[in-house]
Amino acid sequence: MKMIDPLSLLSLAGLLVACSPATEDTQNEADTDTDTDTDTDTDTDTDTDTDTDTDADPPQTFAVVATTSLDGVSGSFATVDLDDLTLDDNLLVTADDNVVSASRGWVFTLGRQGTDTLSAYLPGEWDAPEWEISTGEDSDPIHAEVCAGEVFAVLYASKSLYSYELGDGDFRGTTDLSEFNDTDSNGPEPASVVRFGDTLYVGLQRLNQDTFRSEGSVVAEIDCKERDVTDSWFVGGEIVIAPWIGEDKILVGSAAYGTDTAGIYVVDPVADTVEQLLDTSGGEDVDSDIVGIAAEGAAGIAISYRSRSPFEDSRYGIHCLDLDSGTQTLIEETQDELTDIKRNDRGEVWITAAHGFLGGSPKLRIFDLATCAEKDGSPLTFGFSPNHVDFY
Repeated sequence: MKMIDPLSLLSLAGLLVACSPATEDTQNEADTDTDTDTDTDTDTDTDTDTDTDTDADPPQTFAVVATTSLDGVSGSFATVDLDDLTLDDNLLVTADDNVVSASRGWVFTLGRQGTDTLSAYLPGEWDAPEWEISTGEDSDPIHAEVCAGEVFAVLYASKSLYSYELGDGDFRGTTDLSEFNDTDSNGPEPASVVRFGDTLYVGLQRLNQDTFRSEGSVVAEIDCKERDVTDSWFVGGEIVIAPWIGEDKILVGSAAYGTDTAGIYVVDPVADTVEQLLDTSGGEDVDSDIVGIAAEGAAGIAISYRSRSPFEDSRYGIHCLDLDSGTQTLIEETQDELTDIKRNDRGEVWITAAHGFLGGSPKLRIFDLATCAEKDGSPLTFGFSPNHVDFY
């Protein structure tokens, strides 16, 4: 399986009403919309709109980076100031296989295989978590997202999503995903998540653990308030999903499966459609699986994995996307293990390159989304190997 984290290398729904879901960008903006009508005998109407979005995310000022020692024995955690790229490394000790999520003003660290913990921090208060819980033995947590006032934990080795009280981590409930199980009965392997308002879209890889092949992936739509699956779309194999900012749609990076070729697909929850945007199944520049996407409007950057024989000739790729035309340009291929890609609210795309099975040098690279040019100050290097990034 090929996900954007170390485990990946072994291989979001309430019924939508007429209005489209709020994207991450619109959550970061205040809306002014008031409705006051005054009608008099002179037929003069006065309409004023004032409405504040109380669900807005604060502007992002820092990156948080999960790191792992080069010998794989221990993990750590770092922050980077987005203004001047000042690095504060080794802030706390974490599990060796760890990821980080930032959501709604909280930062979560997730200890993965062998640790199976979810820890919640308030930004800047790194001495101890506000709370820490076990997600269950061998549950393999990969993401935490605040939705409708609860923390939803995405567990790769579970048949359900689990939700917890934001303030103290108390258990609140589950969202059953077992209808999407593949034939190995280990669950549908939720591997990525996107939030639009009070709705989660979860990418289910449906990887048969016996054959290490996907049985057809699914994007599942979750109503966070009801904790129910309300829609779903089959698309590709071994998928990873990302928000298409400005379009109210889900971008799906996929390996080939059945009649679906490798590439990028678009799930439109409102129109209830799935369409292929970009085919990466062949060609001179790329013949590879998309394993991560960051996009806004027509601009995008994706990372891919190309398996070759002999194995040491396998490569990761960085691609500049034109989403209007559905075309891509290969920026470079590398033996660096590209483990995560995220867009921040400043129009930057950050890519972590870990010290992986192909060799390469651990670093974090920063690109301008609009131009796909690498920015001044990039790459950043850490004491440990960076494997996951998010922003608060």
